[in-house]
Amino acid sequence: MFGLVQYNFLSHIGFSLLLISYIITNILYLRILLTISSVFLASWSLIVLKGDVGLSVLIWNCLFLIINFIQSIILYKKKLKELKESEIT
Repeated sequence: MFGLVQYNFLSHIGFSLLLISYIITNILYLRILLTISSVFLASWSLIVLKGDVGLSVLIWNCLFLIINFIQSIILYKKKLKELKESEIT
């Protein structure tokens, strides 16, 4: 049990990034930050949490990771398209 405490920094980083996301107004940066946060929290749940709780936390964070990653790509492509259109005009 105490050997796993060394991995609690993963949860602290993940939750800190989640906390920072509450003050971000740029939606693209928000999605990127939430994606990174989900990576840390999923890693933490995989390493530290055991049983059904760990599996539940892992599945939810993987789902959030996928959603935020896809939305980040969509927003990035939209931003690139807007930049290209503004250069033309």
